Amino acid sequence: MKQLFNRSAKQHKRITFEEESSLVSDITYLGWARTLRAMETDLSAHTHDDAFEFCYLVKGHTRWWVEQEIYDLHGGDLYLTWPQENHGGIDNVLHPCELFWVQLRLTDAGAFLGFSDAESKAIVQELKGLRLRKCVGNKIIEDHFASLLNVAMSENPFREAQLRSQAQLLLLSLLDAFRFAKKTKTFPKQHSTSIANAIQFMKKHFHTNVTIEDIAEVSGLKLTQFRVRFKEETGMSPLSFLNQVRINYAKELLKNSSQSITDIAFACGFQTSQYFATVFKRIIGISPLVFRKRK
Repeated sequence: MKQLFNRSAKQHKRITFEEESSLVSDITYLGWARTLRAMETDLSAHTHDDAFEFCYLVKGHTRWWVEQEIYDLHGGDLYLTWPQENHGGIDNVLHPCELFWVQLRLTDAGAFLGFSDAESKAIVQELKGLRLRKCVGNKIIEDHFASLLNVAMSENPFREAQLRSQAQLLLLSLLDAFRFAKKTKTFPKQHSTSIANAIQFMKKHFHTNVTIEDIAEVSGLKLTQFRVRFKEETGMSPLSFLNQVRINYAKELLKNSSQSITDIAFACGFQTSQYFATVFKRIIGISPLVFRKRK
């Protein structure tokens, strides 16, 4: 099949398909997005009455919530929401990342996606009994997502059969990942001691003029090695992570204090209010002033 799904262009991009217009009945929503900076999007509170939603974060970082819990997701994380769960994105913002998602209408009332009745029932029972929100994904899952999108973008007489077939492969690979995580307790990455020490240091000293060199020294790693290891374990560069910590604190000050934007910038470790505003908008998608007015 001709390769229609192109991820090579380094730009903001979003591709979506919905059941009513271009999918089969058991696939209610399918999509992929790449954002190079934070973007406001419709991630307000919502539920899926009869669909399981699977999201795979290829790279980057984002923050979502389900019911009363907040989840930080990093590159390589696989994330699941069950039907009728209230969920959304923190501040309705999609942070810089690349991710796939699919919503599958899976019920034990009958067969779906070409599985037999017995297979369909077993899949739903396993999903309902899983109660595991996050696990580590893999390249197989990423490839199946890409193949499913490629089929969705195609036009041929066997398109619906191919959609079901690719969705079957994707769903089975998703189940394998959650099953493996549950069995081996290989949940999303636990940080090594070096990186954990660095993160703890950032969270304690973010309000100071701390440098990446200072943080690398705390980790016990050489600077180049530290940068590579940090990106591998968190999906973010050390500076991006530090700025994320600073902006999270800034959000609380903007919501709960009357301090000026300049004072908040300094309180969060930024050297100028202009740079603070630039970083804030890149991560949150709006300026500090607009954020404060909305809250």
